[in-house]
Amino acid sequence: MLRERLSKNLYKIRTRNRWTQEHAAELCGLSSRYWGKLERGQTSASLETIERIMTGLQVDIIALFEESDPREEER
Repeated sequence: MLRERLSKNLYKIRTRNRWTQEHAAELCGLSSRYWGKLERGQTSASLETIERIMTGLQVDIIALFEESDPREEER
């Protein structure tokens, strides 16, 4: 469940900012391959990785794990 939220929110943050996966990964000091796995929910992030993402994307932890508004998913 948390993995799904993280993957959806990473995608949402990245696309809202019009970043490629490569650019978002670079901001966070991660490989683009690993970033892709996070966005697809194929792997879990460690606390250290979550901290790197928060710092790189300049977001708080709530932005990474908040539940999506069902109305947003209809769009």
